[in-house]
Amino acid sequence: RSLDYFGARAYAALSLAHEKQGTLDSIRADLMRAHRTSCLRHDEVGKATLLNLLLRNYLHYNLYEQANKLHLRAGFPGAVSNNQFVRYLYYTGRIHAVRLNYSDAHQCLLQATRKAPSHSALGFRCTVHRLMVVVQLLMGDLPD
Repeated sequence: RSLDYFGARAYAALSLAHEKQGTLDSIRADLMRAHRTSCLRHDEVGKATLLNLLLRNYLHYNLYEQANKLHLRAGFPGAVSNNQFVRYLYYTGRIHAVRLNYSDAHQCLLQATRKAPSHSALGFRCTVHRLMVVVQLLMGDLPD
């Protein structure tokens, strides 16, 4: 169980390397296999990390239907780090926003802004706020 964290970090680094090279689609099948394996082994950290990496992969290539199916079928594990959960909420909010479920998107993004680290991850918080403002405008509300 102690090596699960290192395996998850290795897949995150591998995915980041492929993203920088522009070959993120070539790693999707490997990520899916690793996610299936982590689910079978009850590896909560690996499952959460790989689910976020797969959602990021799908959203990078605008595959919103596949990302929605993955989001609906693969449940997010409960006992993982707050950062993984916040990323999951952001990706889920993006999926809902594109699928025109603005109230669900607003709820996910609002929860992501509340749970995001307050003293670090400034770029992430700006990105979440930017998307939340767009969703609020599309809902007909005035952003704060």
